[in-house]
This record gives sequence, C-alpha cells and structure tokens, in this order.
Amino acid sequence: MKGYGRSLLMASLFVLASFLGSGSSMAEDELFLCGIVKEVDGQNLLVDVNVLSGSCPGPKTFKLLTPNQASLFKTDATQCFFIDSNRCNERKTYTILKIEGVRP
Repeated sequence: MKGYGRSLLMASLFVLASFLGSGSSMAEDELFLCGIVKEVDGQNLLVDVNVLSGSCPGPKTFKLLTPNQASLFKTDATQCFFIDSNRCNERKTYTILKIEGVRP
C-alpha cells in the first residue's frame, strides 16, 4: 500500500506540474477588427486604420510584423485583421498578426 500511495502522489504531482507549465504555452486570444485604411508606412511598418469594429472603434495605429504585410493594405479600403490581444486599449499600439483581406 505504501508504494501505491507514493505512485499516486507522483502521478498527481506530474499532472499538476504539466497543467501549470502549459499556461505559458497557451495561445493568447486575438481580436478581430475591421476598418478603413488611412495610411500605410512600409518603412516603419505602421498602418493607420479608422477601426469600425465596436470593440475598438476610432482611429488607431498598428504595427506590422513584416514589410510584406504593408503591401497587403490598400489605402481607403475596408480591411479586416487580427491583432495580438483580446482587448483594445487606445493608448497601446498592437501588432497585426494576420490580414483577412479587403471587404466591400
């Protein structure tokens, strides 16, 4: 019985450690936004968008991951994209992770 209790304790500790360790590797939620592109600065990897989405409305500047992303944004077009946060703080500049394309 003594060996069984030790095995159960070790298994429990392993499961607990696995659960706690997985928190840092879990993906952060991404916020999906749509807005009208006002300006694209490919050199500094920034894009200004008048966001239409209710979760983050108004003019915002976003960072781009790569120079290739700049070519995907069309001025005065409505475009949708994911940012690196699940919420929007108007004082923070978020990074665009994925671009969904142009909307009519």
